[in-house]
Order: sequence, then structure tokens, then C-alpha cells
Amino acid sequence: MAKKTSTSHISYRETFIGDVRKRYDEKISKIHIDPYELGVEEFSTDRLKWPEISYVDVLHFLVFRESAYIKEQLEKLQILGCIQAVSRWLSPTDSTQGD
Repeated sequence: MAKKTSTSHISYRETFIGDVRKRYDEKISKIHIDPYELGVEEFSTDRLKWPEISYVDVLHFLVFRESAYIKEQLEKLQILGCIQAVSRWLSPTDSTQGD
């Protein structure tokens, strides 16, 4: 007869060590919940229940968020990407010269 093995649940947080766990704990303390501990029943596919997000929210998340690794380089790279995206939106796709 095969021996049963018990599988214990290891939280996402427990997979980190040292400074990584400390940074994770700091982020979790700001939102007061660990998203990796939420069950499927706690999520909603109803878009009316989702929070509103503006382009400013996205900009702050992508450009100005803190990175534990390369904050300055990451910020400059992301700003460059944003500038390129905006310039594509604003530049005409086909321009014609006046007579």
C-alpha cells in the first residue's frame, strides 16, 4: 500500500528570505492584505466592481514606483518609453505639405 504524504501549504511570503521578505512585508502592510492568500471566491469578473484607474495611476505605477534593484535606471527607461508612446499618439500618421 502506498504511503500517504501530507502536503502543507507554504505561503508565497515564506518563499522569500532576508531583504526580499522585508520589502514584501512593507508592501503588504500598506494594503493590509496578502493578495496571494486570497481565494478565488474573493475575486470578481464584474467590471462595475473594479476600481476606476486613470492614466495618471498607470504612469505612477510604471514610472515612479520604487524598485529594490535599479530605481534610477528603471525610472529613466520607463520615462523614455512613455515619451515615445505619447509622441506616437500625437504625431500624425500621414502628413501632407501645403501648396
